[in-house]
Amino acid sequence: MRLNFGEQTMRSIRVYLIAVMLVAFVMSTTASPVRIRVTDPAGAEGVARALVIVQALNGKGEVLRTLSDSNGSIPSMDLSAGVYRVIATYPYGYWFTQVREFVVSDAVVDIELHMEGAVVEAVQVPEVQIKVSVVDQMGKPAPDALVLGRDPAAKFNHWAKADEHGQAMVTIGVNGADVVAIYKGQVVSKRVDIPFQDAECSDRDCMTRVIEKLKNVPQSLTLQLQ
Repeated sequence: MRLNFGEQTMRSIRVYLIAVMLVAFVMSTTASPVRIRVTDPAGAEGVARALVIVQALNGKGEVLRTLSDSNGSIPSMDLSAGVYRVIATYPYGYWFTQVREFVVSDAVVDIELHMEGAVVEAVQVPEVQIKVSVVDQMGKPAPDALVLGRDPAAKFNHWAKADEHGQAMVTIGVNGADVVAIYKGQVVSKRVDIPFQDAECSDRDCMTRVIEKLKNVPQSLTLQLQ
């Protein structure tokens, strides 16, 4: 049977569309292994029975919650491409909670979290805004980079999207916070410590004035991708 030009063209288009759909399906179902281990501060000894939580930051929420084994490891898992966060905490209060964001693409991801210090009583701290500039390896702006300001335990998160100059304003707490930038599959983070002492105040009005004064001091940070 001989096909005319129109029929041949339509058949070619159908074949092409089927091929595209198959490729898209394979890409959407492709997963990469992720291996996570929790250790002591030196990275020498594994921390057993640490609570490890893995969250997808694309809105899907928690994907894993488990305890580390005697070597500090959790079972290897396969995750689809995207941006994730791992939280390692110790329910018995011996270590500070450790948090790290990471990107899954088409390669194996190995993460080692070093637990540090003894947990102290949490206190509410003032929040300030900080201007974050994200630049690439050449020092050029990273437009539309995702920027995250959070407390070290990732209980409070503030997301922002950088403008065309790679700049974004995020809110962080004083006395220790993490600022994270995500751009083209890369993640860079830095601990920011804006000192705040309330010992000079003995009443609420004084505290309010001190906090307002702190908020009026411009804060800035540059994160460079490696």
